[in-house]
Amino acid sequence: MPPNLRLSLTIFSLGFAVEGAGALYTILSHQTALPGGSTLLLLSPAFTVVGLLALFIGRHEWNEVHARRVRHAHLSFGVAVLLGALAAVPVVLFGVITPTSSPPALASLLFATALGGSFLFGYGTYVLVVFHLLGRVGQTVVVLALVSAAIVIGGLMVPSVAAHLGTYVSAVRSRVLSGSTLSTPITASLGWLFAAYFLFFAAFIAAHHRVARGLAKDPAASPAAPSS
Repeated sequence: MPPNLRLSLTIFSLGFAVEGAGALYTILSHQTALPGGSTLLLLSPAFTVVGLLALFIGRHEWNEVHARRVRHAHLSFGVAVLLGALAAVPVVLFGVITPTSSPPALASLLFATALGGSFLFGYGTYVLVVFHLLGRVGQTVVVLALVSAAIVIGGLMVPSVAAHLGTYVSAVRSRVLSGSTLSTPITASLGWLFAAYFLFFAAFIAAHHRVARGLAKDPAASPAAPSS
């Protein structure tokens, strides 16, 4: 079985387990921030980068279907990074370039929408990595995970960070870049992502199991499959 693919699925699964446990802790303990604050917030992109790197290294192992999905996953993660950079534009503009100006409502909307989009494309990356490796039940689970994440991001995180653009601008102006100050407006709402994390975890474990048993195959490789 493709060792790099299984390694990548293991890395992603470990990340979901850690993030899900941290998010659930905030809900059960009524905390306003994730354990470890900004450190735990950075674990998700860190696990994603390492997991995608394992996929890239093992790209010679796979069929064309999986290779195409991996390319799409890398593109999706690239969009997530670009949106994250776009979210920083209002902070830099009003914190450094025009430090005497107050951020307008439009800037707050741009900041929150770009940041929310960055998270959403990040979670979309996971779907692209694993969807074609799953059966019908697993595919349903991973779609539910993405929908659950989208609801939390759009309903909780985006309004929260939009209301706190001034906090980020003030931190940049004063050069007091406390990790907890910067991460709390985001992580305070992300605790509710615990359901999405555990659904992703279940889907990636199922995909790992199917790959190990040789069930996740390229449908184009079957003689009975219609040619495209």
